[in-house]
Amino acid sequence: MSVHSDPEFQVASAPCPPPSAFQSYLRVIFSLIWKSTVACCFYYIGYKQWSIIWVALPVLADTIVDIFAARYARKRNRAKMRGMADEKDLIRSHFKELPAWVFFPDVERVEWVNSMLRQMWPTVNNYARSYMLETLEPELKTTMDYYMLKGFHFQKIELGFIPPKITGVKVYDRTGRNEIILDLYLFYGGDCEVTFGLVGVTAGIKDFQIEGGIKYFFIDDPDIDFVMTGVTGLLEVPGLRNKFRQVIESVVNSMYVLPNMCVIDLSDNPEVISYLRTPNPKGVLRVFVVAGKKLISQDINGLSDPFVIIKVGSDEHKTQTINYSLNPVWNFHCEFIITELQGQKVTFHVWDEDYAKHDSLGHCSYEISSVKDAKYVDTWLILEEVSHGSIHVEFMWFNLCRSLQDLQNTLEDNHTFPGEPFNSAVLVVFIDSATELPMKNGFPNPLVELTVGTVTKKTQECVKTANPRWDEGFCFLVVDPNNSYLKLKVMDGSANKQIGYFEFSINTLLKHRHLKIRSQPFKLTKSGENSEIVMSASLKIMTINDVTISQIFILVC
Repeated sequence: MSVHSDPEFQVASAPCPPPSAFQSYLRVIFSLIWKSTVACCFYYIGYKQWSIIWVALPVLADTIVDIFAARYARKRNRAKMRGMADEKDLIRSHFKELPAWVFFPDVERVEWVNSMLRQMWPTVNNYARSYMLETLEPELKTTMDYYMLKGFHFQKIELGFIPPKITGVKVYDRTGRNEIILDLYLFYGGDCEVTFGLVGVTAGIKDFQIEGGIKYFFIDDPDIDFVMTGVTGLLEVPGLRNKFRQVIESVVNSMYVLPNMCVIDLSDNPEVISYLRTPNPKGVLRVFVVAGKKLISQDINGLSDPFVIIKVGSDEHKTQTINYSLNPVWNFHCEFIITELQGQKVTFHVWDEDYAKHDSLGHCSYEISSVKDAKYVDTWLILEEVSHGSIHVEFMWFNLCRSLQDLQNTLEDNHTFPGEPFNSAVLVVFIDSATELPMKNGFPNPLVELTVGTVTKKTQECVKTANPRWDEGFCFLVVDPNNSYLKLKVMDGSANKQIGYFEFSINTLLKHRHLKIRSQPFKLTKSGENSEIVMSASLKIMTINDVTISQIFILVC
């Protein structure tokens, strides 16, 4: 790549193609003509015996023109650089050594955005009220019904005068050409007041607070706090308050914590909506929790009963409990579908199991992007917020592809390891809609339950319709696509009854081009005569490109 020679700045340009032989000959001829012309001019001046001033004046004028032309060229190039270059590069290009007080933070303040939020907050109040009534209330009602708390509905929704505040913004520059990744660090410590009806009484929440890193979704579980009012003031008792808080956190996690996210549709085009709402997994992270060492004691016998919670976003796995040990051996493995790399970590929290309340033995975390770069990591992580203790963990990163040969290789490698089966692929499903669902007792409130293996996920519930549209995407890990199935149950949420069923053999995708089907209708059984469900599905194979899984362990050992 060629670079501008001006020492004050550098502007990258495209590499020039090598000159042809004809161009080289022309260049030599023109150079010869130019030199001959200059020699003739000097000969003529000497022949006429003119003064040297006749030579000095044109040379001086040409030099002055060149100086001004170079100055204007530098000014134009600086303007181009300001438009193209990063602020850090621009400042560093003007200073050989930066002062000690100059630094470039990854996270920047945006007070001008907070000023706009303060002015827009009354209008945002109205939008939030509509959103909570139309979207959040049905979700909370479903969750409350699960805990046998019937009749939930909002009575008063006031967000108060204090708007949320963006405490920092970070923009990632190393992203794909079709994406922009923006981190907003959001804090809301408002004076809101929300009252609602529950089991025939009035209750409420005020001074709701929430803080966390957000990218149209929370990367990790946000910190949530609030004050109970009305009858729910009784729940301020520590034990009851924690239970109610868990209900609120479960709703937030199920809707906004990765791999769940909030998508705002700005287009009515079904293909655009499908693209935005269909998960796009970046890879699969396999985690081995091998053992612990020198954990702290939390029991009166000088030992502990340790287990580990492994979390990525809202997904979590739990190891078995090893009783009476400060140096436990778990030999536990789990896998996570990773839909976002930037800023995401896998966290480990070690607990001492007790009947009443589990005691913390420390926690630690590891950057997922570092695992992706290394492909395999074997390390001891020191536990934080405790005096001593560490855990032995291993990580493996799997890329995703559509090669049937890679599927065969992954299946063969997985069979070499004993114990519970490892996964070999990721199934991505997009549930579009259903038509002509049965109406035995009026319009149903349909939702879809999707099951692959032992994992079940649900769509949102559509209210009072026989032709629901969900527009929701899901990801599932698959042990072996050759003998695995996706089971769909269409349920009437209001009556908790099945109104349709469909079983899809995942090996069907192995026969399609690119291992995918797009927006196809499928006949529902145990349903109406013309009832159908429309969905898309694709299969992505887990693979380590350079070496096989077994080779990694051979190299390590």
